Amino acid sequence: MDLGLKSKVAIVAASSQGIGLATAAAFAAEGCKVAMCARNEQTLARAAEDIRKQYSAEVFASALDVADETSTSVARSARTPRPTRTPQRKITTDTTVAAMNRNTNCFPFS
Repeated sequence: MDLGLKSKVAIVAASSQGIGLATAAAFAAEGCKVAMCARNEQTLARAAEDIRKQYSAEVFASALDVADETSTSVARSARTPRPTRTPQRKITTDTTVAAMNRNTNCFPFS
């Protein structure tokens, strides 16, 4: 099924296994560039490599805890797109996020 997502960017949190991994794979199967994050770096690296191989997808993987503001700030600044100029002379960015899946529960318990 073509959902019109080819070459768009999808961010999937908690994507090293389970539902998050299946979601990341589904976006890759649709032709998305996939940004994956999870807390376990080794499991995430294996999952990202599997998706790259299976779908020939462009995958960015970063180990982080979405419940930790410092962790997410570092990851965000590392991947902030640089402004570029189009032939029409408009300032644009290299990346626009088309979909985001926060497959987590990071609300504090009291």
